[in-house]
Amino acid sequence: METIIRNLLKNAVDFSKINEAQAYIKVKSFSKGENLIILVEDNGIGIPQEKQHLIYDMFYTSKSVGSSNGLGLYEVREALNKLGGDISVKSEEGKGSAFEVNIPFIAVG
Repeated sequence: METIIRNLLKNAVDFSKINEAQAYIKVKSFSKGENLIILVEDNGIGIPQEKQHLIYDMFYTSKSVGSSNGLGLYEVREALNKLGGDISVKSEEGKGSAFEVNIPFIAVG
């Protein structure tokens, strides 16, 4: 769980529009049926539609060379696979991203 939350929050901060007065990062969690849902949303730079299928790949990064190892979202997906969960993203370039994590309660404890 720590890996999942840490990496999602790090990305939200790293890709935020920190200089804008209305910048935000929102984190919500709630139960839905027999699942824990975690939402991490920001109004940062967003992910171009044509790149969204790459974001969970090992070593993929949109950051400048040397500033990221490209493992964050890969680690999130791998942790979720072990827990029987999944992740999805809704993102629009220039407007932000929203990640939804879905984990069965049986895996949470």
